[in-house]
Amino acid sequence: MRFIIFIFLLMSPHISTTAQQLEYDLPTRAALQELKETATPSFPTDLNDYYPSVPDNQNAATHYLAAYDLLQPFSRTKYSTSIPLFDPNDATIFHACDRLPTHTAAASEKFLLDNQSAINQLITASKQHDSRYPLTFTTDDAPDLSHHIKIRTLAKLIELRAIIAAHHLRNNEFFENILLYLHLTQSLSNEPTITAHNLQLNLYENLFNQIERATVYQRLTAEQLQTLQNKLEDISLLYTYRRALIGERALMLVITKHDPYQYIGSLEQRSAIKTNLGTYLDIMQQLIDAPEYPAVNASDSVNLVINLPDKLALIREIFIDFTNSLQQTRDLYTRQQLTITALAIEQYRLIQHGQFPPTLNSLIPTHLLQIPRDPYLPARPLKYRYDESGAVVYSIGFDLIDNHGRERTPLGDRLLGHPPLTITNTSPDNPDLTDITISFLDYQKTHFPVQPPSHPNTPALQEPTDESSVLDELMMDF
Repeated sequence: MRFIIFIFLLMSPHISTTAQQLEYDLPTRAALQELKETATPSFPTDLNDYYPSVPDNQNAATHYLAAYDLLQPFSRTKYSTSIPLFDPNDATIFHACDRLPTHTAAASEKFLLDNQSAINQLITASKQHDSRYPLTFTTDDAPDLSHHIKIRTLAKLIELRAIIAAHHLRNNEFFENILLYLHLTQSLSNEPTITAHNLQLNLYENLFNQIERATVYQRLTAEQLQTLQNKLEDISLLYTYRRALIGERALMLVITKHDPYQYIGSLEQRSAIKTNLGTYLDIMQQLIDAPEYPAVNASDSVNLVINLPDKLALIREIFIDFTNSLQQTRDLYTRQQLTITALAIEQYRLIQHGQFPPTLNSLIPTHLLQIPRDPYLPARPLKYRYDESGAVVYSIGFDLIDNHGRERTPLGDRLLGHPPLTITNTSPDNPDLTDITISFLDYQKTHFPVQPPSHPNTPALQEPTDESSVLDELMMDF
């Protein structure tokens, strides 16, 4: 009798891990068939071929994982002081081109020396052009992404090496570490998961910050600036975004044949998608196709998702993660275009004995083939202002307000064009509104000096507006 009950429980639809075979309508079946005919992944195991294989002797990922295995962890008992980026109990943040306390620099040098074997593996990895991490896609379990933690740790090691090199004014070594960091970041480019894309966005953001500081502090030669500009121009953030969504769609389509317990999304979400598969496929395709250069427009995708009816609320939760990633991609693409332009401006300055270009058009064709467009105002180029105090190149950012290149709020926050949540005054003269900027010399200090508020409820004072020696009409467009 117990044996019969056990067999009955195994066959129960509530216990079985086999998905109920639903009869999908004609458009849904046609959409699934189209994915197969176009060789687009339509099932998790298809991703094993979609993620390109790489011979072991040409695979950078093999060396990156070996580097992680060789890494000697930070220990308070081994080092006399905290090590930037590696001491979980120290929140002090150091950036490239910062001057470090002598004891911190010395301890960090020892930490790097102790990890020279791992660094050697990183250098070996950078000589390989392709990368594929040991990731296998199955129909039973969500993909194992534990290598992402290892990549984050290796990125910290390279960043620490760059910080120490900049501290000691070893500029060529700093440049080499920027290239190492870039190569590590690009090793994720073909991995078809949204988690890999988001990790890559975080690493690129940190990379752009390092390059920005090295550029405005004039730590790089003209040749190094040109090399970085060429490499940044080759980065396609939408490529990895689209691959990520194609991968996530294929993973979710496990529900057409199988419904394992340990998989992406909750049981309730997968059930909702299974019932509304045609709608899911249609929206996913729109999210994949919607963003285009130079705007990388996220608003269409966001509106598509937030306007879904309440009956699709469970599906909407999954799509919101994708649209959030797209908005981050747009912000980072803007930073990418600004960094490329800043690299070109600095090359001009080196050739012209410290003089800034009068307009961005002056960079064409020697340093730029064309002026990058502002992703938030795609019909217009990035904005540029300069005078005797310095220069700024900027995008108007998410708030779509030209704040004349203001970088920070009175409290020192760099919001990158995103208005504070409580903002009501949208005038360009409101000091709480900022743009996405890269500034040279004392431009920000001269044009946007602020006094901290004497009381939390007292607004900070803003000095008189821009008195640039260049006509505002010219600076608006060029």
